[in-house]
Amino acid sequence: YIIDVLELKKDNVNYSTLDQSIRYRKGIKEYMNMHYPDADYVIHNHLIGKSLDWNNSNICYLGDFLEDFYIYTYSLDFKNGVTFKYIVEYRVNKP
Repeated sequence: YIIDVLELKKDNVNYSTLDQSIRYRKGIKEYMNMHYPDADYVIHNHLIGKSLDWNNSNICYLGDFLEDFYIYTYSLDFKNGVTFKYIVEYRVNKP
């Protein structure tokens, strides 16, 4: 099974957004371990916002503690409606 965690922000995606998504992920893991201990699942975190604000920090180290996360920005206009731009993906290859 794939569980998708969507963290939507009206404005910036930042470390606070990431932190919230990690807390959701932790809660889902605890729930699944308690109620479905034998379930085979993966959790994907999707961070979506109008822009990115990493405070000039390098996100390359996020992979050391995250698995399967995706970051998108969105734009809204009258001609195209809502459009999404894929920014980054980090996936852990599990054996």
